[in-house]
Amino acid sequence: MHTMKKRLLVLTPRFPYPVIGGDRLRIYYVCKELAKSFDLTLLSLCDKKSELNLSINDHVFKDIHRVYLPKWHSYLNSLVALPTKTPLQLAYYKSQKFKKIVDKLLPSHDGVLSHLIRTGQYIESNPYNKPSFLEMTDAISLNYKRVQELKEKKGLKQWIYNLEASRLEKYEKACIHNYDSVTLVSDIDRQHLTKYPNPNINIISNGADFSQLTYIGATPKSRLIVFIGNIISVQNQDACQYFIDSILPFLNKKERFTFRIIGNIHPSTRTHFEKYSNVEVTGKVNSVSDAARGALCGVCPVRIGAGIQNKILEYMSIGLPAITTTMGKEGINAIPDKEILIRDTPEEFSNAIYDLQSQPDLLKRIAASGYAYVQKNHQWDHILESYTNNIRYHLNRSENIRPINLSTPMGELNVELT
Repeated sequence: MHTMKKRLLVLTPRFPYPVIGGDRLRIYYVCKELAKSFDLTLLSLCDKKSELNLSINDHVFKDIHRVYLPKWHSYLNSLVALPTKTPLQLAYYKSQKFKKIVDKLLPSHDGVLSHLIRTGQYIESNPYNKPSFLEMTDAISLNYKRVQELKEKKGLKQWIYNLEASRLEKYEKACIHNYDSVTLVSDIDRQHLTKYPNPNINIISNGADFSQLTYIGATPKSRLIVFIGNIISVQNQDACQYFIDSILPFLNKKERFTFRIIGNIHPSTRTHFEKYSNVEVTGKVNSVSDAARGALCGVCPVRIGAGIQNKILEYMSIGLPAITTTMGKEGINAIPDKEILIRDTPEEFSNAIYDLQSQPDLLKRIAASGYAYVQKNHQWDHILESYTNNIRYHLNRSENIRPINLSTPMGELNVELT
C-alpha cells in the first residue's frame, strides 16, 4: 500500500537558485535529500525581479512560491530598526506579504523548515502548532563578535557590526528554544549559544558536491596558491587581505609565489586586489577545479567567521592540501598534520607552504589523506541521513498530539511588493 509523503514547507530568505555556494548550497542539498522522504514546498524571498520567473525543473520542490522584496525596502526596514532592539538581520528580511503567504500555506503542511533566523522569525509564534525546524547553520553573533575583536577594522561596517553583535547574541540565545529542532554545523557555534547540551540542537556538518568538483591533484614544486570562496563576504575579504599583507611577504623572501583568488567578487573589490603584482583574481568561474589547476595548495587563513569553511572541503575534494587557521578548521574533524595543516601565525603559515613546495612526498601524503577524509566523512547523503530521520521523528510524533488541518489550494504565487 502506497503511503502519501508528509508535506514540509521550506522558507528561505534568498531564492536558492542558481546553487552557487555558501548558504544557498547548504539549503539546496538539505532539501534535495529531504525530497526523497517528503513533499517539499518552497517559499522564498527574492531581491531581484528576474528570480520571480526563473524556471526550475530539478524536481526537488513540488511547489515553488516567491515574494519580491526589493533591496531598497530591506534597507528602509534596517533603517527603521536602528533605534530599536531588533537585529538588523531580521529587519532586513521583514515582509508582510511573505508573512501572509506563510500563514496561508502552513495549515496545509505537516511541518515547516526555516532557513536561517532571517525566516525563522516568521514561525516563532507557531500559531498552527506545527512541528518547526530551524536550519540555523551557524551562530551569526559569533561571527560578529569576532569582527569586533579585529582592532584594525574601522569605519561604518565596523560600527554596524558592533551595534548588531549584542542584539544578535541575545536574540539567537533566546530563539533556539522556539523550535522543535535547531541545526548547526559546528559544536563551536552550539557552545557559543548555550553552555548546556540541548537535545533539540543537532550538529550536522556540510558535504562536498563531488559531481561538481573534479579531482585535479596538487602540482609539485608549484608556486601557485589558491583561495576559493565568495569574496563578497567580509570574512573572505579579510582572509585574502591578511594573506596578501602578512603571509605573502614571508613567502616572497625566498621565491615569488602567486596568490589566485577564485570566486564571486564585487568589481571594486576585484580592482583592489588586482593592484598587487603577485595576486590574480578570476571572479566567478564555471569550474573551480579548472581555475585551481596547477596549484600547490589551497589556503583558508580566516580570522573571522562561524560555522564551517566549505572551501576546505573543496580543496580536499579536488586533491589539494589544505592549510588553515584553527578557526578555519571549526566543524571539520580532519586530523592535523595528517589530513590538514593548521597554522596560526604568518610565519608558521608560510613555512607550511615552503614545506609542501620543497617536499613532494609530504605534498602527496597530505593531499591523499585529505581526499580520503572528505570522501569518507562529507558525502551529502550520508551526512544528511540523520537530518531526515530527525524531521521524520517530529512529524510522526505530532500526528497524535497536533490537530489535522484542511488543505489550502496550492499553485504558483509570485508576489511583488508595492
